[in-house]
Amino acid sequence: MRFGMILNGGQRAGQPREEALAALLAKARTAQQCGFHSLWVGPGYLDDGWHATVLLARVAAEAPGLDLGVVGLLPLS
Repeated sequence: MRFGMILNGGQRAGQPREEALAALLAKARTAQQCGFHSLWVGPGYLDDGWHATVLLARVAAEAPGLDLGVVGLLPLS
């Protein structure tokens, strides 16, 4: 069985962006060490986060070997 984790791409109110990024990268390293197989991020525009491609590129450098993906929303009306 394979397990993945969704990384929140935003930051808390009042939190510096550098601190928020450091926390995300720490979560990615922890997920890798705990045996997760994949990490997922949202598109970033919903919560004032980073662009998904940029964030995943940084995560790939920090925690190599994990499958990476983007969770997308398809508005249907």
